[in-house]
Amino acid sequence: MACLSAPLLFCVKRSKPQLIVPSTSTPHQQKPLSDLDDQGSIRVHIPVLMFYRNSVERRGEEDPAMAIKEGLAKALVFYYPLAGRIFEGENGKLIVNCNGKGVLFVEAKANVKVEQLSDKSMHPPCPYLNQLLINTVPGSKGIIDCPLLLIQVTRFSCGGFALGIRFNHTMMDGQGLIQFVNAVSELAKGASAPSTLPIWERGLLTARPTPTITCEHNEFKDFELSKTTRWWDLEKLLRTNKFINIQKVMSDPCLFFSKHICHSLVIKRSFTFGSRELQAIKDQCPSSTTFEALSACLWKCRTIALRPDPNSTMLLTIVVNIRERLQDPKRPLDTTVMPSCRQPR
Repeated sequence: MACLSAPLLFCVKRSKPQLIVPSTSTPHQQKPLSDLDDQGSIRVHIPVLMFYRNSVERRGEEDPAMAIKEGLAKALVFYYPLAGRIFEGENGKLIVNCNGKGVLFVEAKANVKVEQLSDKSMHPPCPYLNQLLINTVPGSKGIIDCPLLLIQVTRFSCGGFALGIRFNHTMMDGQGLIQFVNAVSELAKGASAPSTLPIWERGLLTARPTPTITCEHNEFKDFELSKTTRWWDLEKLLRTNKFINIQKVMSDPCLFFSKHICHSLVIKRSFTFGSRELQAIKDQCPSSTTFEALSACLWKCRTIALRPDPNSTMLLTIVVNIRERLQDPKRPLDTTVMPSCRQPR
């Protein structure tokens, strides 16, 4: 039982977590991840919450948890690597062992209606995340030999429900997750196969055994700590992996400094930019795109907050979708996709 007394008496009662396996037999094989997918920076789990009001068509009909569970089992036949487990091979290479062990699934019931939740609470950071997405299942938080998906379906007293998903980022990104959720929905509604079939072509994104360097990328050069670096300038310290193993530091309070100190220095905040906020930012730079204007605003605020050495080199790293850039008329379309669950439209 997970309860929160403020601002709403919100209680969730969960059933025991269970493993959902593919509804029919799937290939047992090993599939290496690409060099893009197994980078250290994305060896994390990403939580996602989706809220659904009770619709007229669905009112009084089947439990959404049961429908999602059945659709999930069918979808895992096509997306069978997601039912496997990751292990680390030679030189730290991540490989999926497609053994069909399944994904974690939890059914839950809440004591409130969807309408009782404010719109603000549905935006990140959602104050009810720990109630709507369980994070206490033993052996589920790691990257190695852990379930690649954890799904919780929480039904509200009005018949609406919340779909909480925690996915292993090495296996899919946001667009891939949407593709997978759509497949679950289609199969739950009676389709015999998803409208978009996943294709595993991660080898296309793997470097040659002997890399051929054609140009110099200064943005990937290692940074040297400046003599003017402040000891509390964590961003530089954490970025310079040759000095600090951050995973080890965070897991062992006796190393370098206490993890409590680290958490107190690194503060997380979430901001939602709606159409009104974006327009106010764009008004300051009319000739820029929305993306350029927002990036400039965030960079300006970050610089003011960190007060870096004016002579230091600073980088702005942006994650982009490369699906469209991978399409090559000389190659068949089915080999231009990102890996399982990562396919261009």
